[in-house]
Amino acid sequence: MYFTMYLPFLMFCSKQLYAMFKIQQTSSQYRKD
Repeated sequence: MYFTMYLPFLMFCSKQLYAMFKIQQTSSQYRKD
């Protein structure tokens, strides 16, 4: 029961972490250039 309540929250957190990771990757690439 509780899993269905936490699922959207976990998906949101994973998306936020993935976005932050991609932003860090792009920023590091820009620094190299």
